[in-house]
Amino acid sequence: QKRLTDTQVTELRERRAHGLPPLKWSLSGSYNEYTEENMRKPTQFTEEYKRSAVAKAQASRNVTQTARELGISSKSLYRWMKGYAEPLDVETASDKALAKRVRELERQLAIREGQIDVLKKAIGIVSEPGKNGS
Repeated sequence: QKRLTDTQVTELRERRAHGLPPLKWSLSGSYNEYTEENMRKPTQFTEEYKRSAVAKAQASRNVTQTARELGISSKSLYRWMKGYAEPLDVETASDKALAKRVRELERQLAIREGQIDVLKKAIGIVSEPGKNGS
């Protein structure tokens, strides 16, 4: 985890002494002032950046560390990985990776089957004569 430099600590203390908001330090050492405007507005990343971040995370096999290096939340990176990750190659993937993928697909299937059941029940209720006011 990156620590503030002595200069940054001094500047932070001066800002506090003058009642100014704290600074948000980036990994590059630059900073942005926290304001209501930039605290509420989420950062927009390009699709190319997201794909690049996913590829880097897959190569390093450490999502949390990669997210920290890129200055993004690991939650965002995991979400991007679901959308942009390369499909597993059955011939070269490990048994552990394949088992994990099967579990994920089974979980998604169970969710979809539950949604289908709810929709079927809703259709049945709506289509019953006399129940929906027709």
